[in-house]
Amino acid sequence: MKDETASFETSYVSMTYNSEKEYILIVWKKFANDDEQLLFRQKLLEMIKATQVASYLTDNTNLVGTSERMQRWIRDVWFPLANQAGLKNVAAVQSKDKFATFAVENILSGDSLKEMNCKQFNTMGEAELWLYSLSVS
Repeated sequence: MKDETASFETSYVSMTYNSEKEYILIVWKKFANDDEQLLFRQKLLEMIKATQVASYLTDNTNLVGTSERMQRWIRDVWFPLANQAGLKNVAAVQSKDKFATFAVENILSGDSLKEMNCKQFNTMGEAELWLYSLSVS
């Protein structure tokens, strides 16, 4: 059974399931260290499974870059697990931080994401429109 009320909140990130639009919304608030990233990714994977959602939209506006080790782990370990759990689409609003934007590009360019639709945007509106276009096609 789908969990229609799934959410996760910390000082560095919030995550909620939007049942009307059928995606998980992630909003980064500030820097998250590797341990915090691991906890967040674990909770996100649980939410993907609980909601049976195929898409997430991440607002990276306030995201600050992450370590290369964490980038590799997200790209090579976490995303294949998320894909197996049903994740197919990732829309990301670009960060104001150039290092974070580079980190996200590095993660999304991995071979492990070739089976998925992943794209970065300048605004939330653009990202939502793109996710909507995937759901109606």
